[in-house]
Amino acid sequence: MFAGPSYNTGSVKVIDGTDNFDLPGGVNGFGVRAGLTVGIAF
Repeated sequence: MFAGPSYNTGSVKVIDGTDNFDLPGGVNGFGVRAGLTVGIAF
């Protein structure tokens, strides 16, 4: 198991016909990561 801080950065651009615009917020900012890893050690 693991957990810890994360920082994500990115943007979302939408192109629809003749309109182009960016969605505010996207995936920017700090967050928390957590997960579980299963495997075999050699």
